[in-house]
Amino acid sequence: MNNFFLCVLLMLFAKTNLFSQTNWELLNPKPSYKTGVDMSFVSPAHGYILTSNEILETTDAGSNWSLKQTIISGVDMAFKNGVGFIVGNNGYVLKTTDSGANWVQITTGYTGYTFNYTSVSIIDNQNIIISANQRYIKTTDGGLSWNAFIFPTSYVNKTLFLSNLIGYSATGDGRILKTIDGGLNWSEKLSLNVSPSGFFTIYFINDNVGFASCEHSRIFKTSNGGESWSEIQSSSSSSGGFEAIYSFYFLDLNNGYAAGDLGAMYKTTNGGTNWSSINFQQGYVYNTSIFGLYFSDTSNGFAAGARGRIIKTTNGGALWTQYSPTYNDVKQLDFVNTNTGFALVDNIFFKTTDEGQTWSNIGPPEVNAQTISFDFVNQTTAFAIGGGQVATSAEVKKIYRTTDSGTSWSVMSPVSSTFHDNLYSIDFIDENIGFVSGGYNQPSTWKTVNGGTSWTQVASLRFGQMQFVNSQIGYAKTTYSLDKIYKTVDGGLNWTICFTPSSGNYINSFYFADENIGYIVGDNAYMYKTINGGLTWQQLNPPYGHYEKVRFYSDNVGYAADTYYGNFYKTEDGGVTWQNLMQFAYTNSIEFNNGYIYLGATNGKIIRSYTGIYLGTTNAETSESSVKIYPNPSSDEVTVNTDNAKKIKSIIISDVTGKVLVHYDNIDSTNLKIPVSNLVKGIYFVKTLLDGSIENVKKLLIN
Repeated sequence: MNNFFLCVLLMLFAKTNLFSQTNWELLNPKPSYKTGVDMSFVSPAHGYILTSNEILETTDAGSNWSLKQTIISGVDMAFKNGVGFIVGNNGYVLKTTDSGANWVQITTGYTGYTFNYTSVSIIDNQNIIISANQRYIKTTDGGLSWNAFIFPTSYVNKTLFLSNLIGYSATGDGRILKTIDGGLNWSEKLSLNVSPSGFFTIYFINDNVGFASCEHSRIFKTSNGGESWSEIQSSSSSSGGFEAIYSFYFLDLNNGYAAGDLGAMYKTTNGGTNWSSINFQQGYVYNTSIFGLYFSDTSNGFAAGARGRIIKTTNGGALWTQYSPTYNDVKQLDFVNTNTGFALVDNIFFKTTDEGQTWSNIGPPEVNAQTISFDFVNQTTAFAIGGGQVATSAEVKKIYRTTDSGTSWSVMSPVSSTFHDNLYSIDFIDENIGFVSGGYNQPSTWKTVNGGTSWTQVASLRFGQMQFVNSQIGYAKTTYSLDKIYKTVDGGLNWTICFTPSSGNYINSFYFADENIGYIVGDNAYMYKTINGGLTWQQLNPPYGHYEKVRFYSDNVGYAADTYYGNFYKTEDGGVTWQNLMQFAYTNSIEFNNGYIYLGATNGKIIRSYTGIYLGTTNAETSESSVKIYPNPSSDEVTVNTDNAKKIKSIIISDVTGKVLVHYDNIDSTNLKIPVSNLVKGIYFVKTLLDGSIENVKKLLIN
């Protein structure tokens, strides 16, 4: 390939997100799933969120957020008059002099865990103080040179300097210290003689008025420059008590905000004497803590925190809107065609019509009821199991059906008037034939042949997972300490055991690539494979892990998710060897669509990676005459062109086996030139997706 075409190809790869199997695209939450540890705005419209290794940016007052850049480590961030600093672990420091447009790493001369920084204070563009738990460093020349000092105490959690001379330190052993000589000497201004009493943060509105918070739910205020502190009684909040506070933000002496653990958010209009709850969610929820706050005025504000959550208010906190559709666990994913897919999050369905790029909330099958799992049999028809009020022990035994792609659901006939137990699993073969199973006290499996209008019990077994590979052959896993794999060869009328785990081992899940080849996974690297429909099983030796999910898209190529360590593995030789693709997500669902693998995971994460194989392609030519490929045959470059108004969305070039060799996304043009000199002589197929989801496949000869 000549240099010109190599450059063109590389640029196209970058532009069109050509993914290798080890690169993953985050579809939700955007722009990051990582906890926002700090938030700063350099103007009402231009702001940043800091995560552990990212800088996120908005330039339109939060209407859009994007990943500005990745960094090595991020813990605290500050700006003043265009100068900004980000500090992190092991002495990591970034500086900007243009309000965050460009960042450069600076060398302070201090590294190692002793300099795991926690705070940065910018006095002016020359004087900056950065602190760690036991040491702090100072510069008086804008960061060209630094000097290190030792705190008179260990466990300093937060430091704030208001000037070159006056500063405060909040410690993990319940003390607030003050210096009036730039840190040469420190005096104790508050000491709490109870445990635990570690301080989280300290914040000053001006030289005199400040606030500090400590574990687990205490807030203190000073009105005399930190010389004395008084506790704000927790009964002053409308909720009857504070949660742990991690961040303060005041517009003036009266109007302020606080946020912290479990998503707690509070507002004061009288300088902190009284606080009212302005939570973005109902109640207090684990792993929803808020760490970053900013308000441009009494109406417009932002917050960032756990799970990558970014939220915005335009009415002073009375109502919050979140940037991404959801930050809660994705229980299940299912794609019904190239563009359209569904995700189950808690009890609510989300839908995408653009291959997962955006998701919309289409609601639950039944308001305030639980949704356990679902099965789409085509683009419009699906079945789900659920019922019972959320957060109650009511029986979850309802069966729902939708015929309009989840817009509305109807409750189907119950499996039996005498069944008073929970359903655990569902699997439908088509719009009419399906199965449900459950019953801790009443183990039962039921079959319908009329789309759920009536049900017949076919087994006294409780299955936690079922998979039919065709209308007659299916496999199922019993649950609740009775782990076995069962098989049916007569459409579910009779079931026989085909695998029993050894003593002390349990089956977490299974998957059959076809009626013969199947895989079983469990804890402690427990993994087995069959190639004869369960007659015999071979033990595999994957890397150590607690495997919860397994999914194959061919006999030999598949994936397994270790949800204990968060590792995700791939095999290309039927499970003999495994490659760890990432340590990223605690995967709940694995789905394939249009050459991609999709993962649904905890904390709202939906990610995808290109597999290199266009799944489901027939490599048969179609006759869409508006798509032209020329010259054909070719040995150098081809042009893909559509002569009508429809634009090209994506192009895939695959060989005769279906293996994808070239893939372009997000083209949005009627014409694209593609270098093909790297393809060996032979026959290829070019699949073009046009606006309106029109697919076209044409043969390409390389000579």
